[in-house]
Amino acid sequence: CTDIGTQVQCSGKVAGLGGTTFTITVSATGTASVTCTNPAGNVAPGQSFTTTTTGSSGPFPTPRNGQASYTVTSNPPSAPAGSCPNPKWTATVTDVTFTTATLTLREDSTVSDTVTVPVS
Repeated sequence: CTDIGTQVQCSGKVAGLGGTTFTITVSATGTASVTCTNPAGNVAPGQSFTTTTTGSSGPFPTPRNGQASYTVTSNPPSAPAGSCPNPKWTATVTDVTFTTATLTLREDSTVSDTVTVPVS
């Protein structure tokens, strides 16, 4: 899995698939950096926060040989209320520092395997 700014992207290959469909989901926790833009367009640092981003690929039909390559990317986070000193300011998540990601394989909507991997 790779840290691609505000998201995590994981690629790999699964084997031994036996269901009719499969889905790969990713969940990664990190610390988000925020900038705040006031109505005049001035930018200032905002409050960092801990966030968990998730994403999903599929469902895909299971190949006949039971093996498939995948790439799954998490959704970008949104800054929570209170990230900026004034509610009229616009908060933007500029980066998230991730350390680990958890990948879950579901076959026919049933969890088949889960693994936690480092994020580089």
